[in-house]
Amino acid sequence: MSVNFILPKSGAKIIARWPVKILLPTENGPVEQTLVCLFEVLSEADLKPFIGLNLPAILDASSGDNKKSFVDPLTKLLERVWVGAPELKDENDKPVKWSKSVLKNLLQHRFVRSSVYQEYFACIEGRAVKN
Repeated sequence: MSVNFILPKSGAKIIARWPVKILLPTENGPVEQTLVCLFEVLSEADLKPFIGLNLPAILDASSGDNKKSFVDPLTKLLERVWVGAPELKDENDKPVKWSKSVLKNLLQHRFVRSSVYQEYFACIEGRAVKN
C-alpha cells in the first residue's frame, strides 16, 4: 500500500519500527531470530560523526590489548538511536521493559551490535525489508 509522502516538521523526532534479523550463536549452529527495533532517525548533521566508520578497523581495535581503553563508536551510535524493542521477551517468554540497562546488555553482544547497526542504516536509507 502506498501513501503520499508528508514532510516531517523541521527538527521533529522520527521514530521508525524496523525488523532486525539476528543470527544467535548456539552449540548447534546459528539460529535466526527477528527482533523488532525502534530507531530514532537522526538528521544528517547528527549522523555525520558516525558516517564512514571503518567497521573492520573498529572491530580489530576493540580486541586484544586495546579492549580496555577502546570506546566503540558503533556502540555510541546505537546507544543514541536504538530507543526500544517492543516485542523483546525474556527466557520465560515475559515482556521486557526497555531501559538503559537492557540496551547495555544487548549491546554487549557483537552478533547483536553488528546486525542492529546494519539494519539501522537500511532503515534510514529506506531499503526494503528482506524476507
